[in-house]
Amino acid sequence: MVLSHISIFGAAPVQLFLFPLCADREAGDEDQRTGVEYIHGGVGTLADLLTQDPLSGVCVRGPDLGSPERGAIDSISELELCGTDGGRGRHGALKLAREWHVGSPKLPPKWYAPRPLLLPEGDGVDAGGSVFISIVLDADPGKTFPDGACDVIIDGIPEIPPPRFLVVLMTAPLCVGGLWQAVRQREHHRGRLVAGAETVAIVSADDLRAEGMQLSLGLSWEKTCEDFVEKLGSVGRLTTLMTCPHLVVLFGYDGVIYHRGREVSKPTLFFDPLCIEGDFARRNRGRVPGAREAFVAGFAQGLAQSLAAVHGSPAAECDDASTSACVKRGIESGFWAARRLSHQGLSLAAAPAASPASVYRTGGILLRGGRDLPDGQHLLEFAIPADRIARETEPSWSLLDSIVGDVTAVARGIVIDGPEAPGNQVAQARFGRLVLFDRHEIETFRTVFNLIQQYLSNPNKQSPLNIALCGPTGAGRAYAALQVAESATRGRNVRQLRFDLGKFACAADLTAAFYSIRDCAASPEAPIPLVYFDGFDTSLPDSTSPFGWLPHLAPAMLDGVFSDGGVARHMGRRAVFFFGASAVRTYADLKRRADANTDASAGVRSFLGCLHGCVDVLGPNRIDAADRLYPVRRAALLRALLEEREPKLKAGEKLRIDHGMLNGLLLVPSYPQGVRSIRSIIAMSRLDGCQRFEFAALPPRTQLNIHVDYDELLRHMSGIPIPREHREEMARGIHNAYNDSIDAMHAETPNKPSAEPWEALDEEKKESSRAHADSIPHKLRLVGCFLSLERDDRTLVKSFTPEDVDRMAMEEHDRWCSERLQKQWRLGPRDPKVRSSPFFVSWSELDKPWQDVDRDIVKRYPEILKPHGLMIYKVG
Repeated sequence: MVLSHISIFGAAPVQLFLFPLCADREAGDEDQRTGVEYIHGGVGTLADLLTQDPLSGVCVRGPDLGSPERGAIDSISELELCGTDGGRGRHGALKLAREWHVGSPKLPPKWYAPRPLLLPEGDGVDAGGSVFISIVLDADPGKTFPDGACDVIIDGIPEIPPPRFLVVLMTAPLCVGGLWQAVRQREHHRGRLVAGAETVAIVSADDLRAEGMQLSLGLSWEKTCEDFVEKLGSVGRLTTLMTCPHLVVLFGYDGVIYHRGREVSKPTLFFDPLCIEGDFARRNRGRVPGAREAFVAGFAQGLAQSLAAVHGSPAAECDDASTSACVKRGIESGFWAARRLSHQGLSLAAAPAASPASVYRTGGILLRGGRDLPDGQHLLEFAIPADRIARETEPSWSLLDSIVGDVTAVARGIVIDGPEAPGNQVAQARFGRLVLFDRHEIETFRTVFNLIQQYLSNPNKQSPLNIALCGPTGAGRAYAALQVAESATRGRNVRQLRFDLGKFACAADLTAAFYSIRDCAASPEAPIPLVYFDGFDTSLPDSTSPFGWLPHLAPAMLDGVFSDGGVARHMGRRAVFFFGASAVRTYADLKRRADANTDASAGVRSFLGCLHGCVDVLGPNRIDAADRLYPVRRAALLRALLEEREPKLKAGEKLRIDHGMLNGLLLVPSYPQGVRSIRSIIAMSRLDGCQRFEFAALPPRTQLNIHVDYDELLRHMSGIPIPREHREEMARGIHNAYNDSIDAMHAETPNKPSAEPWEALDEEKKESSRAHADSIPHKLRLVGCFLSLERDDRTLVKSFTPEDVDRMAMEEHDRWCSERLQKQWRLGPRDPKVRSSPFFVSWSELDKPWQDVDRDIVKRYPEILKPHGLMIYKVG
């Protein structure tokens, strides 16, 4: 059996915890009292976490710390109750209320090394059959170890061979002080790299930001990846960190980036698709002391287990690929450990005094995986397309498109299985009932969410927060804005107010609206107004000049003041104002109006000067030919409308709907009135009491044409259609493949029939080949493939498995039968003149030579599609 040795070095700051004691009413104690606990954090917490979960074959060696020195406190953490479990005294879940770092910056932190390894006389450590890992914890933020204090890292421990991995948890300031100097000296000897010296540097994204690395916070994982790749070498003093063998960057409890600084390989993102940096902490106990140590403990455990498995397999070698795999398993284990601590919080339960076990429920932190955590959490792994990002060849790339490939498959899954189904959990954001999958919308509305939270965090704000929303007709601006606002203000007393400026008869109506806002925010206990003004770009009554309302809105936006009869009135305390456009589609359009030399330009410039944010809402329609994500923008809305229209359409969590009609509703490029058109189509459909949404339930063509192009809807029912400019040549290619197969079938036949060239075909036969071309995307979807323009991030499908060939050939036979029957063909001897054919039989009854004709054609799909720039890729 492979034995794993984990040695722990570094800082052990003294932490003072202040926590509420539950009153013991049975003993007559009614007053709330405060408890006090001193513990060694850092290496003390780490050692306790690892030893509380003893694993077979793992030897953990930490320092002998003794009791904390109460006169040398480094930090004070005030805890507050966030739930009880029915006990008295020290029981109950606790979270961090406030924290102070009180240690003197002039006193250097103390360095601790692990206690000696006591072995029976004559015994030794079998270096060949053991895994050695050393963990080093940096000093508290703002402190560094003095030069020479950490030389044990270089010199090693006499009875233990040099560790294969040195795991270093770093804090700001980075890459300075005795610790980093010792790490660098261990890796290099006389200017040369030391073979087998694998350093894993673990650092938080916040510490990188503190050092000047410009990493965005809480927008999207795509933006995080872009910033990491683009800013990797932007801070010169961090070069040695960025080029260390293994760099692990923590983004809260929500994601991790793993970068190999000495390998030409793509960085790897590990992320929760339902969260962005900071989300998990907000939804649970907030920032928890000891979370970094929990990650490192889980990382070390996972790394040790993976390395032991590699060393224990005679066929395995610990090469670069297996080393990366071991580090990745460590990252997963550390991720779940940190999350578990954040979810359960702290607990001052019965435990030995002055030990981390008296604060942390250490026994359950290092469980494998996250199945015990709520909300069906997932951790996805994604190779960051660093080359594409560096070349800026695809500035709007998305995780959804990169991971799945066929976004229409995700859109169908959202409607049928729901947005929370495991297969649909790819980089989404949820704000109340608003679920977003499009990267642009996710970043846009997370920006709004962050603006509102930041604004409300300052109780002294008096002027309102102003956010404009542009977008096409029916984009759902008001609904989206107010859902995001309600999500950002969860737990606060708020009230929604909506005013349509286009319906106001005069400026006095706006004054009355301002009084309504003032009444809402009259006192500190009153709700915070969330106000939506629709039509800020409309004209005043009896005027043709656009933007006529802006001069009346500007004072309220700037200072929270409005005028009534020449008297200035203040609207009260904080408020959030949204301004929805009726004609302006984008911020760029609004900016052009401000720069134009017109009567309204000054008012628009003043309006822009009062804004804190401006959002371009895309809506459910396709923006342009490059917009591949419009089906997923539409999918969650369609699911919600159908659930609301007829609950019986659902069987469990699955929604029953005809697949062809679902394709049409999802993929048709546009609806004239956007969301309103989709809502009207669902409302007009005959769904009362129905358990499945069939095509027959749709309203008649004349009614449907009001809200969607009926012919386009039908055209998209088989999927995104083949481009019209390629359809004819692809049909010709299919016919040529058919001719080749027929020639091969009759190769040994004397006087074989001659194949008809494309030019000699009548229009009905040509149209049959065109319909075959139209059906290719549908058949590819049956075997888990999709059509796309050429992509460098996916592996091209050049041929199909025999099973896939049979599945598509069978589908083509069924399509051909359906087509011919609709054209009044019948079963009988083969005679095109009387529309008779012997092939109207099931696939299993069809003679093998004719089955092979269909097989031969579908095998040639890659060849037929390639000249038109269309490639076949696997979904996922």
